[in-house]
Amino acid sequence: MPAYHFVLLGILVLTLIGSLVNLYKSLGSHARLYSASLIVVLVVTSLMIALFCRVFSLKRRIAPSAPRRICGTMC
Repeated sequence: MPAYHFVLLGILVLTLIGSLVNLYKSLGSHARLYSASLIVVLVVTSLMIALFCRVFSLKRRIAPSAPRRICGTMC
């Protein structure tokens, strides 16, 4: 896995932890609660996009270009 994946996932995980701490600290204030929860949703969405991009690129690289023959038949 290239270095930028480690850096990107590390930054996103640290951002998720920070946004969850921010959400916890803003539980008493309704004015801050909305923005803190929105930040958590955005960070989780960004983390999902990063993971999906990694998984989908790996599936494309691993997938064979031609179907394999098993026991003489096409599967």
